[in-house]
Amino acid sequence: MMAFAEDSLIVVLLVIPHDIFEIPAIIIAGAAGFKIPYEIVRYLAGRKE
Repeated sequence: MMAFAEDSLIVVLLVIPHDIFEIPAIIIAGAAGFKIPYEIVRYLAGRKE
């Protein structure tokens, strides 16, 4: 049982640095995925100067 806890701790410690960069990147990409098409449609509809 103790080996499982140690292995789990190692996995968590190896994953945390990866998450620090990936989660904000996913949020930024998601925001851009909504904003860019919105602006293109607005431009094509003639509502943007």
